[in-house]
Amino acid sequence: MKAVGKRPSAAPAAAADAPLYPYHNGASMCRRPWLLALALLLLPAGPATAAELRVEINLPAYSLRLYDGGRLVMERPVTIGSPEHPTPVGRWQVRRLVWNPRWMPPPSMDTGRARPMAPGPGNPMGAVKMPLYRAVYLHGTSRRDQLGRPVSHGCVRLANADARALAEYLQGRLLDPAHRRRIRRRRRARPHAPVAVELPRPVPVRVTYRPLVMDGRKGVIHPDVYGRLGDVRAYLRRALARNLDVVPAALSLGSGGLLARLDRDWQRPLRFALEIE
Repeated sequence: MKAVGKRPSAAPAAAADAPLYPYHNGASMCRRPWLLALALLLLPAGPATAAELRVEINLPAYSLRLYDGGRLVMERPVTIGSPEHPTPVGRWQVRRLVWNPRWMPPPSMDTGRARPMAPGPGNPMGAVKMPLYRAVYLHGTSRRDQLGRPVSHGCVRLANADARALAEYLQGRLLDPAHRRRIRRRRRARPHAPVAVELPRPVPVRVTYRPLVMDGRKGVIHPDVYGRLGDVRAYLRRALARNLDVVPAALSLGSGGLLARLDRDWQRPLRFALEIE
């Protein structure tokens, strides 16, 4: 079996990346709020179980995916931690969320300059936050220009509209209607005050580091933003072998195309297709 990368192309993490980044594809709901409202109306009766809901975050791809019963319902771009303050990989849980959160400077920041901030438009936590691990949160941001970039102090940021949509979806699936009405009343009564919501069941969150993303025989290999791969060719061989369900020794990579582009300049995502012989 031989796999040959062909037609590699490069593109930055910007608005022109329609084929490469999830925030330009059809899986997104959050650009059309009525689609999310429709999805909530069509949800199965009764609360979801922990196994039905899950969030997956792939750091090199700057992507967050929400699954409900095996169905992809949301795929959005994120900002991740900088190489100096990397977002940790692992399996976490969302057990609570806070609307209109306050912001406390993380331990990695110079607290002599950074001051706590009340809820509001300029708050770095944005519209809502969900604790993941220690001082690492999944939260909103008004800095859309930083989506698809590694610039946070370890937190995973969503655009405010997307963070709201994610939080509303979890509430819609896990809380009964009476509980949701109480939360809405509290938020309306104090629109600029934090409102904490305890979820009755934790939502699993898996944070991974997978530069290679495959869709059938087409794929994208994202830059090794944290410099963790070591031998890139060996990583690519192992990752492709897993996706093709073959042993790495059975896989031959051509010397041109994708590999040549990786050797020359791998600062941007590279798209490729596989030929199986």
